[in-house]
Amino acid sequence: MLTVIKIPHITQKFSWQEFRDWLHQASASARMRTNILAWLIGLAYLLVGAFFWREWMAQYDLKTQALWMLPVFAAWPVLLGFAALFNRIVGNWPLCPACGKKIHTLLPTLASKRCPHCHALILEDMRELSPGYLLPLTMEESLEKKSGYTLSVNTEFLREVRIILIAPLLMIALFLAFGLNRDMELEPMMTAIVQTIGVAIIGMAVLPSLISIPWMTRVCRSLRIIPKEQFIYCPECGCIPSASIARRTGCCSECGAKLLELANEPDTPDMLDWHAVKRYETGRSRSAIVAAVLYPMFLLGSLLKCWRLLWALGAIYAITIWQDFRLKKLARVPKKCPHSDN
Repeated sequence: MLTVIKIPHITQKFSWQEFRDWLHQASASARMRTNILAWLIGLAYLLVGAFFWREWMAQYDLKTQALWMLPVFAAWPVLLGFAALFNRIVGNWPLCPACGKKIHTLLPTLASKRCPHCHALILEDMRELSPGYLLPLTMEESLEKKSGYTLSVNTEFLREVRIILIAPLLMIALFLAFGLNRDMELEPMMTAIVQTIGVAIIGMAVLPSLISIPWMTRVCRSLRIIPKEQFIYCPECGCIPSASIARRTGCCSECGAKLLELANEPDTPDMLDWHAVKRYETGRSRSAIVAAVLYPMFLLGSLLKCWRLLWALGAIYAITIWQDFRLKKLARVPKKCPHSDN
């Protein structure tokens, strides 16, 4: 048996435009605080690498010097993670009128009109249907109709791709600029790596925002990654909505405009334990972050043949995987949808 819960019904709701503007303002303030911290971290790395690192490391043997690189690699993502947590606590975020929790994400809240924590209907939107949008095919539908086209690119995806495009080019340029090569001695190489990380942190805080989303859309259209026809764009805001969110909610993921006629969903539907499912999804994201942090440490431990470190990293990863299985069991996620073949 699946656990079901009742979603609370509320009468006081936000205007969709008021909520969107409020969340955009809070998000902009959070990004500004994060960028300031990123600049400070990057400058700290540059100062340490330029004036202190080589003299400080000279008093240690090579193995100890290599071990000191672990906190160098781990310090900046940990600090930025604390900054994200700080922003969630102190930011002027909208509060759900049903459960009182802060709402930090526009997706899929604006499209579903529901709180991401308690799933209560909290947004009021009196706009009529905006005709002209055609929902892209799923992978199964595309294979069945042999159309050869499914949409996996949307405006939110392009925002994330900016970082993926900038990161490798920036790191290659910095490695060339600092002269990192296999013939360098260990101490100068470590100094150059510390300085490289500092410049990279500052660059990643500034450069992605300089790339225009409309320009990336035009490039994707010219490369035929997305079609030139207008049927995939929201008629109201002109963005490319998330196809999965539009399919579930009938609304644009960027502006919340009504794009598709779907069956009316009751205000208080029976559903899975929302909080347990959310904890499971959060756990999966946390596991991916843990794996990304442990991987360079594992490589360094393998090179140094530090078996205690390898055993410790393996134990941490095993605990993370066990926690994922535990959260999935508590969430009782079904293997098959009771209303379809998926």
